[in-house]
Amino acid sequence: MGVTRETGVISPTDLPILTDKKPGASGRVFAITEDHATKTS
Repeated sequence: MGVTRETGVISPTDLPILTDKKPGASGRVFAITEDHATKTS
């Protein structure tokens, strides 16, 4: 949700920064999901 909100607030000049940040955000979400899956099983 935070990523989507951030996307709504950025200005066109921030696009390079957003593209740079997105992979990191996705990686964090993946790590959290992976950690949760490990705890569940």
